[in-house]
Amino acid sequence: MSRGIPEPVMARALADNEWFTREDIEYALRAIVDGMLDDAIAERWLTGYPHTDTGMNVAVIMAGNIPMAGFFDMLCCAVTGCGIFVKHSSKDKALMEWAEAIVAGCTGANVSQLADDSVADAVIASGSDNAASFIRARFDGIAMLLRTHRISAAVIDGTESAQELSLLWQDIFTYFTLGCRNVTHIYLPVGYPPETLIEKIVSGNQPIVHRPWHGSYRQARALKTMNGEPFFDGGYFLLCPGMQSETICQITYSFYGSNDALTAEIAGRNDIQCVVGHGRIPFGHAQRPAPWDYPDGRDVIAFISQAAR
Repeated sequence: MSRGIPEPVMARALADNEWFTREDIEYALRAIVDGMLDDAIAERWLTGYPHTDTGMNVAVIMAGNIPMAGFFDMLCCAVTGCGIFVKHSSKDKALMEWAEAIVAGCTGANVSQLADDSVADAVIASGSDNAASFIRARFDGIAMLLRTHRISAAVIDGTESAQELSLLWQDIFTYFTLGCRNVTHIYLPVGYPPETLIEKIVSGNQPIVHRPWHGSYRQARALKTMNGEPFFDGGYFLLCPGMQSETICQITYSFYGSNDALTAEIAGRNDIQCVVGHGRIPFGHAQRPAPWDYPDGRDVIAFISQAAR
C-alpha cells in the first residue's frame, strides 16, 4: 500500500467527516502500513494459519468512527481467499474505496459493493448496538461476527515516568476519543491526585484545536458547572469521577485499592477493548495494534475458517 494518500482522496475524506483530520488519517495509514502490512509482521501473523482459499463470500459492514476502520476486516477476508461485499460508512467512503482498490490489486481479491441481492456466507460488522439489531435481521441464518460499543482504559500505578504519561495523550486523544481503542477511563491508585495526572498528560503536547471538539468541550463544561457536578478542567477536556464518559471530551477516572481487586474488576467488565499501563499495552501504543490484536479478542481468520466448514 502506498505510504501517501492522493490529495483528491484526502480532500474528499476531510469533507465527508468533520472528525477526520489530515494528521489522524496519516496516523491511521502509518499504523496499517507499519503494523499490518510490514512483511515480517505479516509473516509472523499468518504463519499459524493453514493457507486455504475458502471460496466464501463475506459481507463486511464498516464503521466510520475513525479513518479506515474497516481495513483490517477486509484484509482478513482477502488473505483467506474470500469474495468481499463491502458496505461503507458514508463517513469513510473515500478512504476505503482507495484502500480497497489497492488490496484488490495486490491480492486478487474480488471486492464489490454489498447490494440487496448479494448472497453472503458470513458477515463481519462493526457499529452501534442499534445497527447490530438491524444486521442480525438482515443476515439471519449465516455466521456473524458483530462488534458493538467498546471503550479502553489505562491503569496508573504511580511509578510512570513523565514521558509515559505524556504518551498517554496519544492513547486518549488520537481520533478524538472516537475509537474503541481510545482510552476514556483511567484507574488511579488511592490517593493519586487527578489534577497531577492532567498536568503530566498535557505536558509536551499541543492542545486540541478543532471546532467541533471545542464546541462539545464548552457545552460539557457548562453543564457540569450548572449542575454542580465535580470535574477537573484540562483546558480542552474534562476529567470526571465515574465509569462511563457522557461525551467525547470527557475522560473518567476511578480509584483502586489493590492490584487483585483491580484485576478482578477489569476482568469482570465486558466493555473494555484494551488496557494501557505497566505490564499491559505500553503507553502511546493503544492505536497501533498488531494484526493478532483482534478486536474484542475474536480471531477474524479463525471465524472465517470456521464459517467455511
